[in-house]
Amino acid sequence: MYQAKQHGRSSYRWYSQELNEEASYRVELRNELQNAIDHEQLSVYYQPLVDARSGRIRNVEALARWQHPTQGLISPADFIPLAEETGQINALGEWILKKACRDAVHLHAQGFRQCSVSVNVSPIQLRKDGFINTVADALRASGLPSECLELEVVESVLLMDTDQVISTLHAIRELGVHIAIDDFGTGFSSLSYIKLLPANKIKIDRAFVKDVIENRSDAAITQGVISMAHHLGLEVVAEGVETEAHAAFLRKNQCDLLQGFAFARPMPFDELVTFMTKRASDNKGELGSEVSIQQKPTLLLLDDEPNILKALTRVLKRDGYRILSTTSIKEAFSLLATNDVQVIVSDQRMPEMSGTEFLSEVKAIYPGTVRIVLSGYTDLKSVTDAINEGAIYKFLTKPWDDVQIREHIQQAFLYFRAAQE
Repeated sequence: MYQAKQHGRSSYRWYSQELNEEASYRVELRNELQNAIDHEQLSVYYQPLVDARSGRIRNVEALARWQHPTQGLISPADFIPLAEETGQINALGEWILKKACRDAVHLHAQGFRQCSVSVNVSPIQLRKDGFINTVADALRASGLPSECLELEVVESVLLMDTDQVISTLHAIRELGVHIAIDDFGTGFSSLSYIKLLPANKIKIDRAFVKDVIENRSDAAITQGVISMAHHLGLEVVAEGVETEAHAAFLRKNQCDLLQGFAFARPMPFDELVTFMTKRASDNKGELGSEVSIQQKPTLLLLDDEPNILKALTRVLKRDGYRILSTTSIKEAFSLLATNDVQVIVSDQRMPEMSGTEFLSEVKAIYPGTVRIVLSGYTDLKSVTDAINEGAIYKFLTKPWDDVQIREHIQQAFLYFRAAQE
């Protein structure tokens, strides 16, 4: 009956033994979760957030972990929704909050006094009477300064009891605690509500970051959120930063903080202290500073035939360009993210997509680049469309004349400089 209702009512579902098994599993898991909460069998892991400009760790996010005695590590995606359904999230959330505050004080004692801690808060916790006192008590008991605590809320928290939630969040801000809007862009709330939230920070969901260097829509959404947030006076965190290419793209677009496996996975508190101490001693604060030190005009060559790339490089390197080359469109997007490329030369017949399709995506993400197709195959319509849309600057044919192609590339760099001026 409940499954039928969940699928829009006026429908039917057949009974199966799996329904009983699932229900029994959830009841058993609920009881075991309560036992784990009562006996503090859960743990808190921490994932660092890195300043995009300085590379320093400015914040750590507290994340609940449950090491089940027989089932092993149970995903938070399984037990957190269950805790919200059963109301156990209140006790669980309070325990995580107090533990995170105590650990943050210990972290400060190790010398990392500029590092704050973030704790996720469920909408159910925010609607519970006395939640403000819970936050104040956690700060008082631990001795953590209020400005070193940040509570993360999802934007959909405003879908119910909007006035009460906003009032609670304002009261929390009056304590000096910071507020971050988590998973921004994936909820259902209105921007008219977002402007009412007393937030300090917006976190762009990993769903937009995953393909940000190669998908024009994800890039546009990410760039738009960063711009909007900065105009509202908010800092921006990008979640799910898994590669240096992701990080470089986000730095170029003025994202403030980066979080993801490119820097560190969630870890127990003891490992966090060791990680931060080693990082400080290694003096690797300036992550990616080498990315910006690119004085030479930079040219990207893309062709699925390595011999063509070698021949082109041999012809063009005498003009003093910094030449990047690849046979893969995916790698080409990574090279564009991690380097300041001015001119791109792409083959038309590539396995993943055509050269004109690739350059159309590049135009949307990196509109300042000068884009050239070099091909022995001519699809007149796609080339004409790409030229008319401004996706490509020129179409050159194979085989090429060495003198002429050098002149074309020189003109492309002159065109780039003129456009910049």
